[in-house]
Amino acid sequence: NMGFIWASVGNSVPAIFWVIYYLLTDTNGAYASIVSEVDGVVNSLPDRDPKSLTLAHLDQMTRLKSAFQETCRLKWGGYGVRDICKDFVYEPKLKEESKMKPRKYLIQKGTRIMMFPGVQHMDEHIFENPTQFQLDRFVPTKDGNPPVFFDRNGKPMPSPTFVFGGGNHLCPGRKFIAYENTAYLALLFHHYDLRLSSAERSLSEIGHEKINIGMYHPARELYIEMRKRTIGGSLGA
Repeated sequence: NMGFIWASVGNSVPAIFWVIYYLLTDTNGAYASIVSEVDGVVNSLPDRDPKSLTLAHLDQMTRLKSAFQETCRLKWGGYGVRDICKDFVYEPKLKEESKMKPRKYLIQKGTRIMMFPGVQHMDEHIFENPTQFQLDRFVPTKDGNPPVFFDRNGKPMPSPTFVFGGGNHLCPGRKFIAYENTAYLALLFHHYDLRLSSAERSLSEIGHEKINIGMYHPARELYIEMRKRTIGGSLGA
C-alpha cells in the first residue's frame, strides 16, 4: 500500500528522529524524565513485559505523547493545497479593539491557495516561546483535559496545530502514527540508554530538498551512542 510507504518515509521515521534529537539535546532533563515515565508504566504491568503494553498503557505516557506533539509542531513541513472552485470574498476577523480598517479580498475561481501550518505553529500569541522545544507543552491538565491555547482574539482554539489536517480533511492515520511512535520510542527507551556521541559538535539542520513531503527531514545523520540497559537500573553516565 503506497499510502503506508509514504506515511512511514514522510512522517513516521523523521518524527522519531526529531523526538530523539530534541530529547537528547534538551538541557532540562527531558530524556531522563521520559525514561522514568516509560519505566513506571512498564513496571506497573503484571509481567513487566513491554510487549504487553496496550493503547491504554501508552495513553499513560503523557510526557512522551506531548514530546511527539511538540516535535510535530516544530518540524511539520507539509503544505495544504486547495484549488478554488468558485469566486468568494474573504474578510479576516479582527479584534474589537483593533485600529486596522476591515478589508475584504476577492479570491477568484482557479486560484491555487497554499497553506503552511508552520505560520500558526510559530505564532507567539498562541505558543509561549514558539521556537523552543517544551516537553510538557501538550501534557493534559490535572483533570485529564488537553491544554487550551488561545488565538490572537483571545478565543480558545479547537486545533492549535494542523499537523494532520483539519475540518473535513483530517488524516485517517493520525491516531495510528501517534500510537506507533509512542510504542516504538517506549520500547527503545526502556531497553537502551541513548546519548549524543562525542563526535556530535553541531546541531542537526533541516534538509530543505524534501520540504512538503510531511515532517521535515534532517540534512544529515545524527551520531548517537546506544547501550543495552540493565532493566530496572539507572541511566548510564
